[in-house]
Amino acid sequence: MSQTLIKKAFKISAIFLIIFFLLNYFSVKNPNLVPLISKSILAAVAFFLIYVVAFTVLDSPERKIKFGTTLPIAIIIGLMIGALISQIQIGVIIGIVIGILAGFIWEYIEKRNGGQR
Repeated sequence: MSQTLIKKAFKISAIFLIIFFLLNYFSVKNPNLVPLISKSILAAVAFFLIYVVAFTVLDSPERKIKFGTTLPIAIIIGLMIGALISQIQIGVIIGIVIGILAGFIWEYIEKRNGGQR
């Protein structure tokens, strides 16, 4: 993992932390700072991890094509299933997981076949 990726992820997460905190602080009438700060830090850490994982996985043009194809299709299918069961958030999460798994399965099959399609 490159140091520039970590530095950029940290900077963007810090900006996200500040914006998330300010939005939540000004949207509540009587804000309790301790839970608000802890939620903001938790959201920034989650954003940092997702940012690092996403850009580590998408490090080559081939992977960008694979995951750029499988993720949107799986998320759309997950949205439709989530709408049918009235749980759209769960559908999106399931779509993301299925899209990532499909991308890795695509890579595995390609490696097993010697890089041929």
